[in-house]
Amino acid sequence: MSLRLAIDQFNRGEYFECHETIEDIWVEEVGPRKQFLQGILHVAVGLLHLERGNLSGSYSQFGKALVKLELHRPGRDGIDLEALLPAVREARRHVAVRLAGAAEPAPAPPPIRIQVAAP
Repeated sequence: MSLRLAIDQFNRGEYFECHETIEDIWVEEVGPRKQFLQGILHVAVGLLHLERGNLSGSYSQFGKALVKLELHRPGRDGIDLEALLPAVREARRHVAVRLAGAAEPAPAPPPIRIQVAAP
């Protein structure tokens, strides 16, 4: 399995498959890269929860992702965290508004995509 496959799955909205692919990769890892991969995994799981209407699960997963990925700024393994982190923060804010029961539903956040630097 490759990280490139996981990124492609993520960007196609195949969050469960992305989760499975990253899990196969990070189980073999140690150190900082393992934490980084877990952060990407948390974003995918957060989006999967959001799709399924599990707002509290989504909020929690996005929070875990932010903590882990912030440590790897500006990027790692070609992934542009300067683009990804603000998108995750915005999605988490969106979920927080929905969890708070706002009278008017918050507009959906823009889709989150993982941007990869050119080799």
